[in-house]
Amino acid sequence: MAGKISLALNILLGIAVIYLFTKISTPAEILTEQETASTELTAQNEYPSIAFVDNDSLSINYKFRIDKSKILEKASADIIAAGK
Repeated sequence: MAGKISLALNILLGIAVIYLFTKISTPAEILTEQETASTELTAQNEYPSIAFVDNDSLSINYKFRIDKSKILEKASADIIAAGK
């Protein structure tokens, strides 16, 4: 029984390796893709764009961060209460 499972697992892994080797791009393909992407970027923006992000407003206004902060505070309070 263990031999059959081992054989099936080896066949599955062999198929996965063959699949991954067929999906690997050649260096020439990667180079041409990067060249086209870089020429498109330089055509769109001649100068680099600069953005300012106010971390305080990000921390205050996002619901995800507020929810996770509440969960973290509750977990830390539970740990402190368990330690006493």
